Amino acid sequence: MIPEKSRLLLILFFGSFLLRVAIIGQMSMHDIGFQHPFVDEMTNVDQARAFLEDGPAAGTPWWKPPGYPALLATVGSFFGEIGNPGQGVPLSWAWTVKSLQALLDALTTVLLALMAWRWGGRRAALWTGLLHAFYALSAYFSGQFLDTTLFSFLIVLSVERLDAVRQMTVEESPPLFGWGITGFVTGLAAITRAVALPLGPIFALIALHHSWKTRHRWNAMGALLLGFLLSLGPVMALNRWAGEDRVLVSSNGGINLLIGNRAGGGIGADGLTSVAAGPRWDELLELADHLDQPSERSRLYTRLAWAEISADPAAWLQRMGIKALALVSARDVPNNKNLVEEFEQNRILSILQYGPGSSGFLIALMIWGGWRLRRELWSRGLPIVITIGVLALLTWLFFVAGRYRVPMLALGCILGGVGLSRACLQWRDALPLLLLALVTHSIPIPSKQLMETYCIDPMALGYIHEQRGDLSLAEEWYQRCLQQEP
Repeated sequence: MIPEKSRLLLILFFGSFLLRVAIIGQMSMHDIGFQHPFVDEMTNVDQARAFLEDGPAAGTPWWKPPGYPALLATVGSFFGEIGNPGQGVPLSWAWTVKSLQALLDALTTVLLALMAWRWGGRRAALWTGLLHAFYALSAYFSGQFLDTTLFSFLIVLSVERLDAVRQMTVEESPPLFGWGITGFVTGLAAITRAVALPLGPIFALIALHHSWKTRHRWNAMGALLLGFLLSLGPVMALNRWAGEDRVLVSSNGGINLLIGNRAGGGIGADGLTSVAAGPRWDELLELADHLDQPSERSRLYTRLAWAEISADPAAWLQRMGIKALALVSARDVPNNKNLVEEFEQNRILSILQYGPGSSGFLIALMIWGGWRLRRELWSRGLPIVITIGVLALLTWLFFVAGRYRVPMLALGCILGGVGLSRACLQWRDALPLLLLALVTHSIPIPSKQLMETYCIDPMALGYIHEQRGDLSLAEEWYQRCLQQEP
């Protein structure tokens, strides 16, 4: 007889996994990037190709964190080769990678439900698991060559491990191995997306606070930091000795800071979206053409960002206000592709984007759940709240895109799920949630026009449609490209 908790977690796992596989199956029929990655997706795939061709030191010092391309290369090692740089990928490899990502996202569902079970029991686990299983944007990114799914899994796993060791009593004497594993997984998250770097020291302080009244307090903190450095260290060493630069993980932080804090209100200069490939991107790169070291270029972009901020602080504060609203808006800021078009083409996603599967509902539910559980957050939900806060702060400081909210809202499912498990069928529970949902859906950021028309690289989309023989669609994207950059 399978125990009740294991049975529930298995049901949530298979439900979440099968839903994502069905979505990926529909993507394979309409997603032009399924075999033809472009922009960030192509960067990840080409880095994986470099790893397969030249080994782990390829591409150092790294422009982007190497964690996700390393996963792609690991899968690719079973295929022999995954195509030439800048070209499409084998269909079988694309299916394998995206099925693996569906598996990882389903495991994320299980981890979230497990934490909710520890906090609030069976009902809390059920609500939490269902919220994440039906989360449309999380399911969508399972089918993209982007780091979103892997990063979300690693972040949730690190928080789950931290939560598990914190639940052990002093008499149980939490093993140092448990703290070390927490640090190691957090380091893996940091080499997948660098915004997780501050979480290593922060989690170490949480370990110190938890163990303060025991004789192992410094050992717990040290074990977590050691685990963190064990996963971070090889990346730092390769950047230093193979790449001959002092880049910690990757060198794109400076230019991203400039992108998110520049003056202007157009595409790529609104504090929300990235910079479209082409002339605008080339202009940014030319600013640092005279510098050889990536770390030097990154520092230059940081100084330029500060110059933009200090030149007109009032305008910068206005942009930061817009970005803050975008973080809690129901509308997901597009990046790489047009989310509106992608969701309309996928029948399952078009259903999930409404109601419980929408970002707007989950944001409202996360805030509502945090308010309901406010008396327990310090004792029970501290790692969850701190992680959401750190990721939100760094996203706000750089630039906002839909995929950067995915791990935050995944953890927010716990607050919403536990909150729902404590709710009664009374207006005092429903009314605040309804008001929060109305507020998130009434925020007009990003604008409807930006959501419907924006794509990071219309030229690449036109080219891929042309290669597939969809000439009318190719012409449509080329015309859009001409409108954006005559």
